[in-house]
Amino acid sequence: MTSFNRLGVTADHIGRVPAMRQEVLNVYPDAKLTDGSRRLGEAELIEFLSDCDAAIVGFEPVTDRVLSALPKLKIISKYGNGCESIDFHAMKRHNVRFGYTWGVNKLAVPELTICFMLLEGQIDIGINFTPGLVELVNNGSLRGIAVTTTERSKQFPSVPTVSELGFPGFESVAWYSILAPAGTPRDIVGKLNAAVNTYLMTDLGRHQLDVLDMQPTGGTPEALRDYIASEVAKWGPIIKAAGIPM
Repeated sequence: MTSFNRLGVTADHIGRVPAMRQEVLNVYPDAKLTDGSRRLGEAELIEFLSDCDAAIVGFEPVTDRVLSALPKLKIISKYGNGCESIDFHAMKRHNVRFGYTWGVNKLAVPELTICFMLLEGQIDIGINFTPGLVELVNNGSLRGIAVTTTERSKQFPSVPTVSELGFPGFESVAWYSILAPAGTPRDIVGKLNAAVNTYLMTDLGRHQLDVLDMQPTGGTPEALRDYIASEVAKWGPIIKAAGIPM
């Protein structure tokens, strides 16, 4: 476990929500937080974290330049979805750890908003990801009407699929894949594909996905290519018809 002396919090969501600010200060009284009014650039991030050896960032750029200017930093954690703003190669070079807790972020802000609006009666129906709904459905706060997958959810076995309710073949799912840059040697792609498929079949891999109500699929690179093409063919016309900018 990494110990540290002072925590700096630049994640704007934490900075501008009083309850979240107080939660941080209750645990780390000496922590410094931004006011959350805007996201910091490289120079501002360096200045703000100059006396910190731990940080919780949002979408601020954790780059080699930033890490080079902050030799005191021991550990960085990320608040919010995605890690595209973090240079993990640079973190490794500078011996800075990345701290996280698996499964802690079961609901992102949009999903929480939908739940609150349903609970407060502001809307009558909503579509949401299942992990954060289990407790609310099980305790009767919300009622599950249907799942949009082709098979029933393990977490909601009594809730029918949309297809079962009279819309045969209906499917709308979120899916994730691992991609490599175009031109990656085929033998490298093969090794990565084999490693991912093997992991998905392990007890640990299945468990980590199961708690998020996600089903491991795996397969060949060719199968993924065909699936992506089918999704583009299915959703492309709908996106264009609705005038959704991409």
